[in-house]
Amino acid sequence: MRYNLLIILLTLLIVNFKTYSQDNHRYVDELNASIHPTRKITYKKVDNHELKLHILEPAEKSNKLLKPCIIGIHGGGWAGGNPTMVYAILQEFVKEGWIGISIEYRLLNLSKNHTVSDCVKDVKTAIRYVKEHASEIGIDSEQITLSGLSAGGHLALGALLFDTLNEKSDNLAISTQPRYVILYYPVVDTSIKGYGNKKIGDEWLKLSPLHNIKGNLPPILIFHGMKDNVVPIEGVINFQKKIVSLGNSCDLIIHGEGIHGYFLYSQSKFNDVINQTFSFLNRFD
Repeated sequence: MRYNLLIILLTLLIVNFKTYSQDNHRYVDELNASIHPTRKITYKKVDNHELKLHILEPAEKSNKLLKPCIIGIHGGGWAGGNPTMVYAILQEFVKEGWIGISIEYRLLNLSKNHTVSDCVKDVKTAIRYVKEHASEIGIDSEQITLSGLSAGGHLALGALLFDTLNEKSDNLAISTQPRYVILYYPVVDTSIKGYGNKKIGDEWLKLSPLHNIKGNLPPILIFHGMKDNVVPIEGVINFQKKIVSLGNSCDLIIHGEGIHGYFLYSQSKFNDVINQTFSFLNRFD
């Protein structure tokens, strides 16, 4: 009897492990692993560490001298993640003749005195570097789309909204505004109702996109899941309403069953989101 009970328990554990593994398998992880940047460029040195731009370029040469560019910012709660996490999304643009750039930035690490403000500063430095060296990289500085996933979406919004957060060595004459902004399940509210309040601490207000909205922003597209239990949908809806009320263009596409990062798990959902992204961009061409 005990032997049979042990077998049943082991069987249940195996089934549960398989179910957990399947539920946590992400379609894009295999894609990201199969993609390799054509080159890496150092855009900044901090504490003897080089921060790099990971460049993805079309394999086939085109007659276009300067190409449109999409800059991707990975997520990971500011404290984790790496530039490879946006390769799959960037590669979809590379297939269409764009140049994709993934930003490496300092991660939140209080033991090293690296804060979320530093993450924002790095992203803004990177954007300015790309614009200043656009012709060398091979891109059109007027055709830059900025994208971000989760906390990376927060950093993308930081480039638009946090005017006072800049590295001292940055050339402030170079704007960090892109032509378009694509946000995938972004952190938009760092209050206690949103995400990251404890990580950021007392400076949460100046680092909360919802509380720093202004006018004259580029067109924005947001993808979010109704069942996202990491970044509450309510804050995203409030953000979209407030940003539109100030005369900005902001589309919000909500997946009714979507969890945090919902489209990364499924090829069909990934393809749908990419197609919707291009449809959005084509509206303005």
